[in-house]
Amino acid sequence: MKNSILLKLFCLAFFCQMLGLNEGRAQSLVADYRFEDSAASAAGTAAPLQLIGAPAWQNEVVDGVNRRVLAFAAGEGCRLLNASQTLGNAYTIVVLFRFGSVTSWKRVIDFKNRKTDWGLYSYYGNLNFYNLITGTGGAIRPDAYIQIALTRNAQGNVRGYVNGLAEIDFSDTGNNAVLDPDNILSFFQDDVVVSNEHAAGAVSRIRIWNGPLSAPAVAALDRSAGSSPIPPPVISSSLSLSAISGDLINYTLSASNNPIAYSVTNLESWMTFDAVLGTITGTAGAPGVYEVGVSAFNAGGSDSQILRVTVSPRTGSSVGFSTDSVRVPETSGTVLVTVSRTGDVSGAASVSYATQPGSALAGVNYQTATGDLAFAAGERTKTIPLTLLWNALREIDKSFNLDLSSPVNTILAQPTRVRVVIEDVPVPEPEIAISAVVRWPSVMGANYRVLWSEDPATAPWKVLQDNMKGTGSELVVFDPITSPKRFYRIELGL
Repeated sequence: MKNSILLKLFCLAFFCQMLGLNEGRAQSLVADYRFEDSAASAAGTAAPLQLIGAPAWQNEVVDGVNRRVLAFAAGEGCRLLNASQTLGNAYTIVVLFRFGSVTSWKRVIDFKNRKTDWGLYSYYGNLNFYNLITGTGGAIRPDAYIQIALTRNAQGNVRGYVNGLAEIDFSDTGNNAVLDPDNILSFFQDDVVVSNEHAAGAVSRIRIWNGPLSAPAVAALDRSAGSSPIPPPVISSSLSLSAISGDLINYTLSASNNPIAYSVTNLESWMTFDAVLGTITGTAGAPGVYEVGVSAFNAGGSDSQILRVTVSPRTGSSVGFSTDSVRVPETSGTVLVTVSRTGDVSGAASVSYATQPGSALAGVNYQTATGDLAFAAGERTKTIPLTLLWNALREIDKSFNLDLSSPVNTILAQPTRVRVVIEDVPVPEPEIAISAVVRWPSVMGANYRVLWSEDPATAPWKVLQDNMKGTGSELVVFDPITSPKRFYRIELGL
């Protein structure tokens, strides 16, 4: 019975391992490069790193502690040869480093021996895996030590972390985050496809595990080994913040155990972050709940949490259209749609607008329009100009819609949609203009008159010219009235 149970447990464990369901189990540290005047690993049996170019050992302050680091110029770095002996398809790579510049693309990790542009970068201070995903937050700053972690499980799910906070997450279906047959793992030196996307900097530590660490395990990682006996920080500031749309916000991140610096991810465009002071400031945007990743770190490690920012609408005013429908001829060229603001208008407010197609087609019956309306304090009305297009076709009336959205420092009031009906104006049919010339041979001394009618069957004949004397040759009469429907009769009187 015991053997049967053991066999079943063995089979279950093997099945889970085949499915890659071991991400939560403890992973083994297989390489730990501390760069203390050596490129050798302090853990496992990993081979020493090979230096690229002429990087130099030097002292620097890392997380507030004086340490030996490997400083490199742009285009230099280090690499691991025969890397598959250390790095499999499921792994965790953790790099503690700084860049002198974070403008544009700066290579961090290359898996393909410089033969492709794919790989891990810093892109304007955000973590990026080209050409799949770019993070947000701008936590990678010039000359500041940053700890980046990249994990990949057996199913190809890849996550990237900056200072313990998850910033990118994607499925590596193309195996772009694994080694190619050249079997070389490179750090900091760019590829030769689009070259020179690298920066000068320094590295304090590189570690490799034989499987993916969980998010809590990455957040709890220490940084520089043996640099400080202090425990990692614990964030102590509130993790919720409430604001009214349009109001100023000012949040200060704080933590225990003397944090050295802070980082954030998923900042909104209206938020500004100070990494040294740990403050988030700005003017609250559109109503909603925003989740911002916050992290504090020191030499002993880091703590990462989620700050929830709840922005409520300012109920003092409301914005809506003055009517829900307008009708205009298609030859009007432009129609002005009025947006009205009511209630307390003592503060500034804004709202977005966009056209939506109906039976009318954008580019055929009207031009697409999108934008923002900014109401100044005290301003109650705005107009949105819409351009109509006359297509010179005979057709039925058509319509399209104009919608309001994204109110700031106000709320939307009905109607938030106006229906614009375009009345058809067909091309008028041209009239055929005819100048009539009436000619006939005349008899000498005869008396003639010329009459005209629009319909000989029903309309009376009218005199065009009378008392014309025959000359024995051709007489000519011109009708000064141009008309497509005139009939003429010549009468002879002796």
